[in-house]
Amino acid sequence: MLQGHYPAFDGVDALYSPRRTVLDHILVDAARSAGAEVRENFTVDELMMSDGRVTGIRGHLQGGTTVTETAGIVVGADGKHSKIAEAVAAGTYHTQPARSMACYTYWEGVPLGGGEMYGRDRRAVGVWPTNDGLAITSIAWPIAEYDEFRADVEGNALRTLDLMGDLGERVRGGTRGERFRLTRDLPSHFRTPHGPGWALVGDAGLVMDPLTGRGIGDAFRDAELLAHAIDAGLGGDQPLDEALACYQRARDQQALPMYEFTTELASFPPPRPEQQVLFTALAGNQTETDRFLGVITGAVPFADYMNPRNLRNIIGVRGFAKILWSKLRRPPIKQLPPEPVVAAREQREEDGSRRSGALHGVTRTTPLLLASPGSGRLPVVSASQRPGPGSPPARARPRPAAVPRLGARPLGSAQTGCSFIGRSRGGPGVAGVCGSSSSRCGAGCRAAADRATSFSWSIVESLRPSRSRLALGPHQGRSDQAA
Repeated sequence: MLQGHYPAFDGVDALYSPRRTVLDHILVDAARSAGAEVRENFTVDELMMSDGRVTGIRGHLQGGTTVTETAGIVVGADGKHSKIAEAVAAGTYHTQPARSMACYTYWEGVPLGGGEMYGRDRRAVGVWPTNDGLAITSIAWPIAEYDEFRADVEGNALRTLDLMGDLGERVRGGTRGERFRLTRDLPSHFRTPHGPGWALVGDAGLVMDPLTGRGIGDAFRDAELLAHAIDAGLGGDQPLDEALACYQRARDQQALPMYEFTTELASFPPPRPEQQVLFTALAGNQTETDRFLGVITGAVPFADYMNPRNLRNIIGVRGFAKILWSKLRRPPIKQLPPEPVVAAREQREEDGSRRSGALHGVTRTTPLLLASPGSGRLPVVSASQRPGPGSPPARARPRPAAVPRLGARPLGSAQTGCSFIGRSRGGPGVAGVCGSSSSRCGAGCRAAADRATSFSWSIVESLRPSRSRLALGPHQGRSDQAA
């Protein structure tokens, strides 16, 4: 068992797990306080197109007439089943089949000293304190066992918790506060996150298995990268298309190592000797244990931790000798093909039976529209055009011409939700999503990715996973939990 503390990142040394019902309101209130205009109950019906470029949206307020709004860029942040991505036919890559199923619920009266993570017998469990004195438990099984789990959800959930030390006993001493939520809709892929007049962010652009709980944190990271790119493009620092390409490169460089690690965990492989050597070494090294926990949260870059020099310092010469000896004695592990049930599930989804994610849009003429996921009737927000303090004078920009009806591209079933817009430095609107600190996209793209891809005795390749994909609070359509 490893115990430790998360290393500080920008002065924060804790991992928070707020419910989405709380987090969404915090974000919208922050946007409103920053000067954004909030519009409730707005539905986006379709994207507007002209000469192959997205130029805006068409939609309506509840019970209102249809309105058309133009924009220099439309941003889709409408979840893993993004209608924006579907409408622009965004390509996917690094695609992996679903490997796990997930079940979560909330409990009252469960004593916790902090977050806890467990893995045993092809089962994984996370338990975290959240709002209102509740604790969330998230359980993962291999996807091939979905039907077995579903046959007795509560019984299987409690039996899984019983495997994890005294966790089952503590949970049974509390009271379940909500129903169990179960899903196997856990895709893993990168989407091309930009094109003429559009961009994608959050799960719309990159989604992975929720096992490592990185979904909302990665969404904040990518929102900040995209905001900097749009600022640079609309502000005139570089061509917008070039800035958006820079955003994609920076996102992929930062996301891919943890994406591969997460996919490996979600496949529930047997423990490898090299992994056992690493965790044995960590058990006696508090500093490196804390840094390893930082890898899970994103405070410590995965590639930095798996750097050969760092691994050598952790496991030592004897550790390397054990790994080398084990590799000489055992045959290579063969990769198994995807489970048939997964392929069948994916085919059904391709045939159109998948659940649609919420789609939101922004009204009012502004060079940027941001569509974001939500549940129920959350607001839609559009940006003020006022330059910020210390900003250079805004360059005059012609008002986009109205787009004829002929250029519309339907989005399918309309959804309602929430979004907000900020403003560009010295220019018009930019994405105003808050997130973790990061360098500007341009600087990130100039830095080569420090990923360990080879090492003496192939130690690093053994420790790093094969390309394969999760976040705390898995959901059907939408989770109300952020990790």
